[in-house]
Amino acid sequence: MILFLGAGASKAFQIPTTKEFISLFEKEIGESELFNDVKVGIEEDLFDLESLLTILDDLSKPKEELLRDISPYTCRFLLEKQGQSGLLYYEKPGINEEAKQLLHRVKKTVRKECLTAVRDRRSLIVDTYDAFFDAADKLVSSHTQSRDAKRSYPSDLVIFTTNYDTCLETYFNAKHQDFVNGIEPGRWGYNIFNVETFRGGYIEVVKLHGSIDLFKKGEDIRQLQTFDENFEPLITYLGEDYGQEFMVYPIESSSARHVIQSPYWYLYNLLRDRLSKEINRDRDSVLLLVGSSFRDLTITSIMNEVLKLSRARQQSKIIFIDPKVKLIIERIKADGFPTLADLVTPIEGEFGAADVFDQLAKLK
Repeated sequence: MILFLGAGASKAFQIPTTKEFISLFEKEIGESELFNDVKVGIEEDLFDLESLLTILDDLSKPKEELLRDISPYTCRFLLEKQGQSGLLYYEKPGINEEAKQLLHRVKKTVRKECLTAVRDRRSLIVDTYDAFFDAADKLVSSHTQSRDAKRSYPSDLVIFTTNYDTCLETYFNAKHQDFVNGIEPGRWGYNIFNVETFRGGYIEVVKLHGSIDLFKKGEDIRQLQTFDENFEPLITYLGEDYGQEFMVYPIESSSARHVIQSPYWYLYNLLRDRLSKEINRDRDSVLLLVGSSFRDLTITSIMNEVLKLSRARQQSKIIFIDPKVKLIIERIKADGFPTLADLVTPIEGEFGAADVFDQLAKLK
């Protein structure tokens, strides 16, 4: 089984969606001329957490780096909305530093909400995923027993997610269930992200857009499990800073440059590989999509292409759970991905709702 989780899956644990984060952040920062400029300068339907992060990230860069790596969202903001004065806006005194500070505050807000969820709503996370996997496990005939043999999960379960939170890791750790998420033990007080850990055999958790507990320092991506009372990262045992948060954004909203860098390109190749193997299985082929807007067109394209090329696609169960599932399917088709749109079985409703899980179990 391939499970793909978007922001709607974490909403069950009171973590805001990308749109909801904007409203929350606006309340927390008070007056900010830069924030208001971005809000006005981006169409309402495009203004969300990822577009805000992308533009602030760009505006905080040196000019040469900006011109080399500028994102479509920032182009839209500077050129379309600011007109001929777009580059002059970027060159306003203090704009780089203001963007850096605002970017830090946005990421801190995201981190705080995600960490608060796993700290205060752990039992809700465990109960919700227990109920979900009880339903999902009925879709297949091959199962993997948990270490204590009290639960079972679909065999060869691979989970891809664009979410930054650690709810999945919290759940599997609470259940004492072995899983692989790219982290291997390191030295000097931190663990290291290593793509070579994804070799099959265990439940795999692949975070395509990074995570709140990952920080990049040089060529290393480090995992940090402890934050201070202000949700800020602590230093390592050697007294080093952990580095910059490893949160990446969809290629369509940010510069395409990072897609050629590891581990981003590797994880998307992994998505293609695992999808292809799943769709071409002799039986029990299941692709379960939950709470995604499918605005990352690279991910949508990979799914569509794998399904289009597979002769076994008609035998696969492809299920999509979301409150706006029908509208999203229509948008997927309008974006040029009809194979995926036509094969999806929709379940309209919120992830975590009992009736939604009942509908899922009945699709066995």
